[in-house]
Amino acid sequence: MSKTNSQTYSLIENRLSSMQAGFQKDFTPKQSLPVDGTPMTQQAIIGQIGSYLQILSDVAGARNALAVKIAAKKAAMPAIHKLLSDLEIALKFTLGSKNPLLPDFGIQPPKSRKKPDSQTKALAAAAAKSTKRARGIIGKNQRAQITAQGKPGLALVDAQGNVLPDALTGPLPPGSRTPLRVVSVALDGAAAPESAAPSSEPANGTAPASGK
Repeated sequence: MSKTNSQTYSLIENRLSSMQAGFQKDFTPKQSLPVDGTPMTQQAIIGQIGSYLQILSDVAGARNALAVKIAAKKAAMPAIHKLLSDLEIALKFTLGSKNPLLPDFGIQPPKSRKKPDSQTKALAAAAAKSTKRARGIIGKNQRAQITAQGKPGLALVDAQGNVLPDALTGPLPPGSRTPLRVVSVALDGAAAPESAAPSSEPANGTAPASGK
C-alpha cells in the first residue's frame, strides 16, 4: 500500500473517530438525525461508525501482522537455503549423484556434457586461427627470431678509413630482422662508396661507420 493511501485511511479513521465522539457527547439516545432522507438515531449512527472503524482497525492490524511475518520470512531465508543445501548434499552422498530417485526430491541429476564432433572442432580451430591472424598473434618460433634490443653493426676499414667490401655487418634495429645499410666515411670527410650487408632484404635505415 502506498504512503498516500495510508495517509488517506488515517484521515478517514480520524474523521470517523471524531464523528463518533461528537454523537456520543452531544446527542442523546432519543435524538435522531435525518441522514440522506432517512432518520437515524444516535445509537444507529454510533453503531454504523463503530463498524467502519472496526474494518479499518482490522486492516491495520492485518498489515502490521503481515509486516511481522515478512520480516520473519527474510530472517529465516539463510537457514532455509542452508537446510536445502545440506539435504541435497546428504541425499547425493547417500543415494549417489546420478540416482534416478533424486528428481523425486526436486534434485536434477547433472547434465552429461556433449562432446563436440569433428566438424565443430574444425570450425573452432579455423575461427581461432582467423582470430590470431587478425590480431597479429605469432608463434614462439617467430617471436624468438625478433630481437628486443637490436644488435650493433661491425665494419672493417683500411688505413684511410674506407670500409672493406664484403667485410661488414650492419646494425640490427630492435624488433627487426633486417640489418641497416652502412655508409662508410673516409678520414678526410668525403663519403666512401656504400657497402651493404649480404642480405636480400630491403634496407630500412642508415648508420655511419667510424674508423678506429
